[in-house]
Amino acid sequence: MLGRDYAGYFPVEDDGALAKVLLRAERDEIFRARLASQCAARRALMTPAAEQAALARVVAEPVPGG
Repeated sequence: MLGRDYAGYFPVEDDGALAKVLLRAERDEIFRARLASQCAARRALMTPAAEQAALARVVAEPVPGG
């Protein structure tokens, strides 16, 4: 959802990478501001209407092999 260009991106299930992002966010005011700006720019992607539409698309997709 946020994309690889999101400053807070970390690989799924990589606890060490998540810890680094969280520590940086705690200690680095400029980094926190960048995260806030990036989240604000993506806010429209996560409205209830957008989430409902995305869920409807997933539910309507045919099941592979089924």
